[in-house]
Amino acid sequence: MRAHQRRLAIESNLLDAQPPAPLPPDLDAALAHTPERPLLVLRHTLLGRAPAFAVAYRLGIRAGHAKTHRWFPPKRSSPAPTFRLHPFEFPRLPLAGLYTIVYFDAAHTPLGGPLHNVVADTDTIDPALNYSDGDRGWRLNPP
Repeated sequence: MRAHQRRLAIESNLLDAQPPAPLPPDLDAALAHTPERPLLVLRHTLLGRAPAFAVAYRLGIRAGHAKTHRWFPPKRSSPAPTFRLHPFEFPRLPLAGLYTIVYFDAAHTPLGGPLHNVVADTDTIDPALNYSDGDRGWRLNPP
């Protein structure tokens, strides 16, 4: 395994060790019995955890026995492959699961690297998207 691949595998192990970002107790109770709960929790977490100056985000997941995360949206999908925070854009993902969040500013510079984990439910699945379509790295431009 090359050094770059080893570094990505170690980073993926550290990212998966992060717990999902918690909801405030009052919001958690208010959403307890609504059918829209998974999407509302996802939206609140993505917006509520965003650092100052964040305008977009990407989500990464490691599925099955993969050694590294795959990041969405894929770079080949657009010149700026991110999901918008304002107006909020729900992610389109290949599968449900625990995703790591990385935020970007208006210049597409990462803000702090991968920060938190969030659960994406089946409501975010895009059947046209495959896990293998995702990028191996979360950065938009080489460092």
